[in-house]
Amino acid sequence: MASSCNSAIIAEIVRGRHMESCHLGHAVVADADGQVLFAVGNHERPIFPRSALKPLQALAGVMSGTDQQFQFTDAELAVICGSHRGEPRHRAAVRSILEKIEATEEQLHCGAPAVVDVATRDELIRAGQSPTAIDNNCSGKHAGMLALAKVLGASMDGYWNIDHPVQQKIQRICREMCGIDGASRLESSVSAARCVASMVQAGSNAPLMAVLFRHTCSHCASWRKDLRACVPGNTSNKPMGMPVVAY
Repeated sequence: MASSCNSAIIAEIVRGRHMESCHLGHAVVADADGQVLFAVGNHERPIFPRSALKPLQALAGVMSGTDQQFQFTDAELAVICGSHRGEPRHRAAVRSILEKIEATEEQLHCGAPAVVDVATRDELIRAGQSPTAIDNNCSGKHAGMLALAKVLGASMDGYWNIDHPVQQKIQRICREMCGIDGASRLESSVSAARCVASMVQAGSNAPLMAVLFRHTCSHCASWRKDLRACVPGNTSNKPMGMPVVAY
C-alpha cells in the first residue's frame, strides 16, 4: 500500500533511543493559488478533508454575519471552527452559543460519542452520567450551523440535510474555496494541495483566522504536554509545543 500511493515517512515514534514505529502519509505546503511550496509523499493524491473543512464551514456562517448578529466571542468562534475535547470550557462555549441563538442541546444532530478528554470522561463516570450531544467534539460546528440557519431565516429542523439552506450555503462556500465545479458533490475527494490552498484563501478573513491561531493551543493544551514526536533525523524526543497537522 505504501508504494501504491507514494507515501513517505512523516513521523517516527521513539521509546528511549529506539524507534518503535513509523507512520506514512502525505504533507504539503501550498499558497493561495495552489502552488506547491513544499511536499512530502504525493500531494496530488485525492483525500477526503473530513474535519479539515470545519474552518470553511464556519466561514459560511461568518460571511453571513452570524458572528456579528450574535456577538460570538473568540472562544465561541473557535469551537465552531474546529474539533474540541469536551473539556468544561469547550462545553461552556457551545452552551453559550446555543443560548445566544435560542436553541437547545437537543437540537444538535451530532450524537453523543465517548468523551475525548479523559478527566471529563472520568468525572461523568463517577457521577453516573452519560455523555450528551454537547460533549461531542463536533458540537461547536453543529451549533454554528444552527446559528447560520437562524441568520438565513431557515428552520433549524433538518439543518444537516443536503437540501437544507444551511448545507446549500456551506456547499457553495466549500466548492468555491476548494475549486470543485458546481456539478460535483462536496463529498468528492480533492487533492491535498487544493485543500491547503483553500485554507490559505480563507485567511483573507483575518478575524476568523486570528481566532484559530489564538485558540488552537487551548483546544489541545491538556494533552500536548504528553505528546512526543520525532521526525526522521530528529533525536530530541522533547514534548512538542503544538501538534503538526498536514492535510
